[in-house]
Amino acid sequence: MASDQPEVVIRPGFSATHITFEVTVTNPGSFSLWALQLVPRPIPPTTPVDRDQHSIPLLRPKRSRRVKFRLRPQVGQQLVAMDLTVEWEDDAGDSRGRMEVSSRPVELVVPSLSPPRGDIDRWRTGLSGGSAVEVRIRQPASPLEMLDLLEEVLSDAPGEVSVQREEGPRGPMGRAWVRAEGSRGKRAGLLVDVTPDPKRGGCRILVTATASTEELLAQFYHSCLPGLAEAAPGIEDLAPHSLSETE
Repeated sequence: MASDQPEVVIRPGFSATHITFEVTVTNPGSFSLWALQLVPRPIPPTTPVDRDQHSIPLLRPKRSRRVKFRLRPQVGQQLVAMDLTVEWEDDAGDSRGRMEVSSRPVELVVPSLSPPRGDIDRWRTGLSGGSAVEVRIRQPASPLEMLDLLEEVLSDAPGEVSVQREEGPRGPMGRAWVRAEGSRGKRAGLLVDVTPDPKRGGCRILVTATASTEELLAQFYHSCLPGLAEAAPGIEDLAPHSLSETE
């Protein structure tokens, strides 16, 4: 018995700073499909993906299943995509089919952004209900050295960069801001809090990225990532933790 062929559709999207590829597998035929294997191949191939494969034991006629793969772009990547290999067995178990499907590319180029108009309260209000992520890392540099470095490496980030230094209860500390906005209510920002690390020396860094939409968040965070990686090596290997919403 010749095996019926499934229909496979890939829809790209965004989840925090990840690129998602939602795969819908439909069995349009009159016989069940068995032992389906979905194997993603990210483009570029070095892009981390959340799983190596996904199995669907049984797909009955006229039924569909949805599977979502998440890719985490690396420093400097401006385009990602995903190829997908799908294999299955026919209802009699004596034939195995195979097909290849490709997604459309997803661009990570940040749209035109400029320094925000008005004060910081107005800008923060515009981010209310948007998307946010955070990531933490330790570095051997002192807080003041780190703030000086952040001021330098973030100078090419879209928007306005400002650095605040102060004396805290455990010594020098501060924060670096990147604030930006664009047309149609687009707003994005990066806040890097730098505090002394009393246990290990050096400093502790908390990076919070916010944006009015998840698409803009992914684009904006990855536009800032080369500068962050230069100041804090290793941060490019950390997957930011998604927050429910900005405050």
